[in-house]
Amino acid sequence: MAEHMQGRAEVNKVRATIQQAREAGTSSRVAGNGQPTEYVKAKHAAARLKAAKTEFSDTENQINSRLEAISKSQREAAQLQDALDSKRRVLMLMQVLEEKETFRMFRVKEVDRLLGQLQIDPVNAALHAYHIRLSRTESSDGQRHDSAEARRRASEARLRAALGESNADLFESCQRIARSRAARDLQYESPLPPPSRQSSGADDADLNEMHARVTEKERNLQRLLDEVADLEKACTQNLQALSAFDELTRPALRESLQEEVKVIAGYVDLMRLSIIKSADDEDRPHDESILGGKTWKRALLDVQARIEQAHTMDIFCQGAPLLSALPMRNSNDDSAALEELIASHRVRQDQVDERNTSLLARKLEKAKYGDALGAQIEKLVSEKDIIAALTFFQFTWSKKEQKMRPTWDSNPESSASISVTRKYPGKTGN
Repeated sequence: MAEHMQGRAEVNKVRATIQQAREAGTSSRVAGNGQPTEYVKAKHAAARLKAAKTEFSDTENQINSRLEAISKSQREAAQLQDALDSKRRVLMLMQVLEEKETFRMFRVKEVDRLLGQLQIDPVNAALHAYHIRLSRTESSDGQRHDSAEARRRASEARLRAALGESNADLFESCQRIARSRAARDLQYESPLPPPSRQSSGADDADLNEMHARVTEKERNLQRLLDEVADLEKACTQNLQALSAFDELTRPALRESLQEEVKVIAGYVDLMRLSIIKSADDEDRPHDESILGGKTWKRALLDVQARIEQAHTMDIFCQGAPLLSALPMRNSNDDSAALEELIASHRVRQDQVDERNTSLLARKLEKAKYGDALGAQIEKLVSEKDIIAALTFFQFTWSKKEQKMRPTWDSNPESSASISVTRKYPGKTGN
């Protein structure tokens, strides 16, 4: 017990000593390791400041990287939006072309149908000839007797006027002669041989020739009658086709043309928008660089500026007045030094010219390479648009096929039985 109490007293003493040392350390200017307290605080503050600067730089780098990622995402979003707009324009153009092709095929089919109904011979000429024939027939039937009587009276009046009223006998004789001539002209002439030859018997050759002529005339008459019937039928068909075209085809064509006018108006607006878009794209600065250097437009401008500068210097040198030569001393040393200076100047001038030439050649090669790259990029952009349009149509078609495909039962046994039934009709199962 005494030893235990002694140990407790020692522990309390040590604790009191530690507490006093702590209280003394806060008020003293010397730390436990012998360094001043203010120096330690300044050292700790510098360490904290350095750590804060490091953390600040790390945070700033992270923010900059995120800002760059955001700007890159914005550029990609803008490019995707432009691509989407171009695809929409291409889709609209394809729809317009499809509608135009549909209207064109409809009109071609209608024209083909109308052409199939037409005859090979010229219809207008046939109609005109048929009309003339009918008009002549109608006029000749009604006015034949009246015209004959009128012509007879007119001829008698002319004859009386020529002979006079006193020559009645002469008038009667002339009238009798005219009547006999008219009767002789109207008399039927038989194709048979005269009676003198009939008494001796008709020749078989004459009869065959006469029969051939009659047969030929009958054939020609039948052909003319067939042509008249064909013309009448063709006229009827043409009139029916014209009436059908006026009643059925013409309104449909008018509606299709009106719809096509509306579509063409939208097509013109779309083309105007694409032209404005291409002009805006041309005004934008190109980001493509030539082999990691300047852009091709900047390279062309530099080459043009250097060429203009060289041309200006050449003109200036040609027009600059030469200084009067100083009197030369007749010493070999001075002439040798002058020749050496001239030779060195020529060498330097040749080097400068060669360097300028090579520089201009490289610039021109870079410009040509940039033009080739621009053409390749434009080609790739056009191919990308075509591929995008084809992909869109393929995707749409695959969706349509999926909708049209029948939905089978999800049970594998039933699907297997269906497949077996398709392969082997009349069998099911295993």
